[in-house]
Amino acid sequence: MMAKRARGQEVGFVVMGVQHYGVLIQTDSGERGWIEAEYLSDAKLSQGEWPEAGTSLRGLVLGYTADGRIRVCLREVDGRPSPDRWPPTS
Repeated sequence: MMAKRARGQEVGFVVMGVQHYGVLIQTDSGERGWIEAEYLSDAKLSQGEWPEAGTSLRGLVLGYTADGRIRVCLREVDGRPSPDRWPPTS
């Protein structure tokens, strides 16, 4: 079993799908989890504005669920901004 990442640690992932509560992800190392809608952006986004399946991003670890799924954020975590933001800025 892989060691859990620390809260606020940078992590690369790919969006695997979209659900009503947020996006499903898989990290570069194979961990599965999600980003809840409120952690996708500083702005309130409609579901149509969320990252689509296949989008590669880098975010910050929020923690893990009781069953070991990773939770990630594209906002600030403990004062540290996410490496990627959504929606992307040019």
